[in-house]
Amino acid sequence: MNPTPAVPRPAATVILARNVSDGIEVFMMERTTAVEFAKGMHVFPGGALDRADHHPEIASLCIGLDDRAASETLGIEQGGLAYWIAAIRECFEESGLLLGYRGSDQLLQLAADEAERLAALRVDMAQSKMSFMDILRQEQVKAATDRIAYYSHWVTQAGRPRRYDTRFFVAQAPEGQTALQDNHETVGQLWVRPDQAIDLHRAGTLNLMFPTIKTLESLAPFKCVEELLEYARKPRPKQVMAPVTGVDRSGASHPLIPGDFAYAEIKKLDPDNQGACCSYIQPGHPVQIGQDVLRLTA
Repeated sequence: MNPTPAVPRPAATVILARNVSDGIEVFMMERTTAVEFAKGMHVFPGGALDRADHHPEIASLCIGLDDRAASETLGIEQGGLAYWIAAIRECFEESGLLLGYRGSDQLLQLAADEAERLAALRVDMAQSKMSFMDILRQEQVKAATDRIAYYSHWVTQAGRPRRYDTRFFVAQAPEGQTALQDNHETVGQLWVRPDQAIDLHRAGTLNLMFPTIKTLESLAPFKCVEELLEYARKPRPKQVMAPVTGVDRSGASHPLIPGDFAYAEIKKLDPDNQGACCSYIQPGHPVQIGQDVLRLTA
């Protein structure tokens, strides 16, 4: 009996960026090998949406964005604001960096005692003793949803045991805060230029997933954070990045995304993006890509 296909779970990821002399650096965290998803990978802070991210009262703790505008930006009917909230919450949970305001239009900066207090509250949140909304209220902090720009949309390939429908956001990293992994899901961190991260991956010293690699490639040309944010905020349709897999003559698999040659051809063979042969798809059906021949993964 075939297992029930995994349904993509809504998720949000935030790419924190900062200016350096030769471009931008992005913040990445190393995931522990003790988790089921992305074991040992370097990723951007993020995770699945929680029910609390949709709480009607949390909208009053957000600055510069409401659910109508957020949903319109994402191209959904409702519930869009929860993605911005989840991105900020997950960033705080995993890194301790809090994108928020307290009584001014400047992003939150933390004195030593405040950082220590928030670190303790972060533990309470991880142990379900407090919600993110509780912490915002107690600390009199408003979520800086106006500082986060929608960047891209990725959906985990069908056939995977765990799938996510993830909205990627970009934001300028808050100054005056120090990141610290939670030593539960995340065990390390680094600031790195996008092109440098790709080079480290090719050298075998940085483990990256395919969507992370493609995202880093897209970030590499930006010369400063302001240019990145200006690009992200320009209204334009976001192409859903739903990878498919092809296999070349040698048997090596190749993930493909919209815009890659032969992506459309493989999607025709596998319209539901199941990554497996259906009754109307012949196993090993060839697709020519330049000098290589790909076939739908069986």
